[in-house]
Amino acid sequence: LAAVLDAFNPEGGQRRPDWVLFDPQTGEERLRTTSSPGIGSAIAFSPDAANVVIGTSGSLGSVLIYDTEIGNPIAEIEGESGRSQLNLAWTPDGSTIVVVSEAGVILWDAETLEPLGQVRAVSSARQPPLSLSPDGRFVAAVDGDSTVFVLDLNSREVVASFEGHVTQVTTLAFSPDGRWLASGAVDGTILLWPLP
Repeated sequence: LAAVLDAFNPEGGQRRPDWVLFDPQTGEERLRTTSSPGIGSAIAFSPDAANVVIGTSGSLGSVLIYDTEIGNPIAEIEGESGRSQLNLAWTPDGSTIVVVSEAGVILWDAETLEPLGQVRAVSSARQPPLSLSPDGRFVAAVDGDSTVFVLDLNSREVVASFEGHVTQVTTLAFSPDGRWLASGAVDGTILLWPLP
């Protein structure tokens, strides 16, 4: 399955909060919904692809979970008023939803929808980078524009912080073995960081 956020109305250019589900094999549209109460700003699948989580921007700033079979909303995590949800990911075991908002990196229990913790991290990027390690133990994000940090999802503590970029960091990626983190910046610089 593949999903995209469609913020424009093809009938008139008016913004609306659509999300569309495609079959990547055929390219056919499987599902479209316009029931989101806000403009979608980030999207991610659950590990089993049964659900999709959407972060919204604007005054509501909520996180919505939808069933991918019929498109119905099944849960909502209310954000801070006026705080956009800028990037998000679902851990490989399906237990935690990681959200990067204007308030920081927030961890949510995917079953109870209770907050598990928050780390202050604000980037001026439109969609701040976020990456999960292959084993789902660590999440990497950006504090400010150029400081990369790694959060242990078990202890909910920052275990590493890296400075070296002189421009805004726009992308993060863990190596397949989880031993290295790569960060890329606006100026084209890519740095590799060893992990604990």
